[in-house]
Amino acid sequence: MFKQPIVALVALLCATGNWASAAPLRGDQFLPGLPILEEPRHHVVFQNTFVRVYEVEVGPHQATLEHQHRFDNLFVVFGDANLTNKVVGRPEAKLRLQDLGVNFGRAPCSHIIQNNGDRPFRNVTIELLHPQGESERFYSSLDAALAAASGRGKTVRQATVLQTQEMRLRAVSVSPGSSWSVPHDGHDRLLVLVDKIDNAGPRQTNSPFPAGMVVWIPANSDWNVYRAGSHDMKLMVLDFMDTNRKDTNGTVQRVSHESDSPQVR
Repeated sequence: MFKQPIVALVALLCATGNWASAAPLRGDQFLPGLPILEEPRHHVVFQNTFVRVYEVEVGPHQATLEHQHRFDNLFVVFGDANLTNKVVGRPEAKLRLQDLGVNFGRAPCSHIIQNNGDRPFRNVTIELLHPQGESERFYSSLDAALAAASGRGKTVRQATVLQTQEMRLRAVSVSPGSSWSVPHDGHDRLLVLVDKIDNAGPRQTNSPFPAGMVVWIPANSDWNVYRAGSHDMKLMVLDFMDTNRKDTNGTVQRVSHESDSPQVR
């Protein structure tokens, strides 16, 4: 498998590269802008001691307010996007992001995102609340990872997209009539049902995203993700490496209307 240091890629959020064209601010520097929790286009749908998850939509030819990133974070893009990234203290950067691209950024930094396109810019942003340490990227998007995954013709395919010392992000594809079972390996997981972005079903409160798109799966839970449709289903799965050293029981704040059922259709 091809690997390269994640700092060399153009997809970084607030580090070197074409994505931000900026180095992160030092931890002891003042961060201008709003806390991300107060930026009105970032909707919190889930949080616990590992992550804080936002569903984000910036309308056509609109922009976020200037806001802060105080934790390393990643996001997955829904639909191609034409953006301008305005990082505090650096020149503006023009960006073209691909559908289902996965982007990782180092904190702290402050910036504004301008949507230059005619369609909404949508993403799920995940703040990683533990220090992540060194990181490596394997693929630029969920689609690229699945295209390179071994086992063509199998009912379930999966590949690592990126990983840090604290987290591994995988792309999973489940064929119609098949299911992916969460392994009993002692790790908590965050599951993002990326196909649900096109679902016309119930939405989150004050959010354009479908209900139940983000699901937290505690370690050693009996979860079975079943595909009942006619096309392959794509999932984004974050495995947390230090589950056995952290107790998250009783700290989960379920902001979204996620189902407690162990089966996702």
